[in-house]
Order: sequence, then structure tokens, then C-alpha cells
Amino acid sequence: MRGGIIQVLKKYPHIHKLMQFVYWKVREAKARILGTKIEEKKWSKMHLNKGEGWIRECWESKRNPHRQFVLSHIVRYAPFTTVLKVGCNYGPNLYNIAKFFPDVEARGVDINPVVVEKGNGFFADERMTNVRLSVGVADDLSEFGNRIFDIVLTDAGLLYIGPDKILKVIRELFRVARRSLILVEWHCGLNESDPVGLGIYYKGYWKRNYLKLLRPFANEECISLTKIPEEIWPTEGWKHFGYVIEVNLQPYF
Repeated sequence: MRGGIIQVLKKYPHIHKLMQFVYWKVREAKARILGTKIEEKKWSKMHLNKGEGWIRECWESKRNPHRQFVLSHIVRYAPFTTVLKVGCNYGPNLYNIAKFFPDVEARGVDINPVVVEKGNGFFADERMTNVRLSVGVADDLSEFGNRIFDIVLTDAGLLYIGPDKILKVIRELFRVARRSLILVEWHCGLNESDPVGLGIYYKGYWKRNYLKLLRPFANEECISLTKIPEEIWPTEGWKHFGYVIEVNLQPYF
């Protein structure tokens, strides 16, 4: 049955295109109606669906070229003493940071308790005592005080946050950050349907204009955008929209 459908779609590509359009429109409607909790529920149990192979792959992704690209931006803020990764997964970004800066206190939060437990186990196996992961969500970082982290980092995390929560998340990131926000996310240009940068749904993710979104929290001259080179992150979406968005908070504090 499935093979027959595939053959029909190959013969009539316009039907395939229409089906894809309808599929993503339905997904978008669901995401807008039900909000970010869809993704939160999925990610909180991701390990159950993916298995041990996925766990090891995530941990080994610390060697991916894009993580070194992210680290090169963090290095510019040295010396610093504290860093927080929001949506840390098993901690591959924090591994690179803590290895490069062994005296820095590195913290991570993730919605998935198993991810946090196993990530802490990985760091224990590496005898890295300057990293600690805890369970948390991006829109409620209440376990942390105001402006206690020199650098606050996200990496492919905010593209899962819908318009219903993105402002609350950004507010929390600014609250706990002292010197800089570094957001590795999907940035796009101005769009009439999204005048303030809450998000445009694109194939399961949210791209947004971060200059617009961050304007209520920081002056535009404090925000810089760096396009991630296609050879570093060549997958669809990232090669078009992948940016490092940096907010220099030092003029404020």
C-alpha cells in the first residue's frame, strides 16, 4: 500500500507538494493551539523513544564542528567564572567549555530528568567536577538568582519554544545573565506576519527575528548576529537560518 502511494507521488509531484503543505499547516495549527507543552512533553521523554544509541550519539556530538564554532564565541568573553546552558541535553557544549576553562563553574538545565542524570554520570566518568546539570525549564529558572552567570547559552533550544512562552523564556535568560547572552538559533528577516519576533513556524521549528524579539530587553547596538557557515552546519534550516545571536550586557551592569 505504502509503495503504491509513493509511486503515485512520484508521478504527480504537485500532489506531493500539496500534501506536504497541508501536513505542515496542520502541524502549525496544533502547535499554536496547544503551545510549547507539546515539545516539552516530547523532550521530557525523548530517551524512551530513542534508546541508548541516541544517548551515546548526543554525548559524542561534543565533537561536532558547530560546537567548536560556539566555543570560539564564548572564548571572546574570557576571563569569566560562570556559565549556564539552558536546554543542556547531556552536556556536550558544557563539556567543551569546561575542558577549555577548567576553573569556570558550568551549570546546565534540561527538562528531561534521565538526560540530566546520565549527563552528570558522563561528567563524573570524565572526572570533571566543574560541571553540574539539573532538571529545569527555560521559562522558570527560579533556582538561580538574578545576574549570577557571566554567560547564558542556548544552542538549538529556542526553536522549540512557541509564541506562547518565548517572551517569558527571554525574560528569564536576561534575568540570570550578567555579561552576555549567546543564542545559537534560527534567525530570519522581517516578516509582516510576525512584527515583534514571536516566531514563524517552519517545518516543525520556530524561526524568528531576534533583533525584534530582543528589542524590549536590550538596545540594538548591543546585539550582534553571526551567520553560521554552511560547511559547519549544512542541514536544511541551519544553512539558511542558523545564527549566533550575542547580547552584550556589560553596558547595563
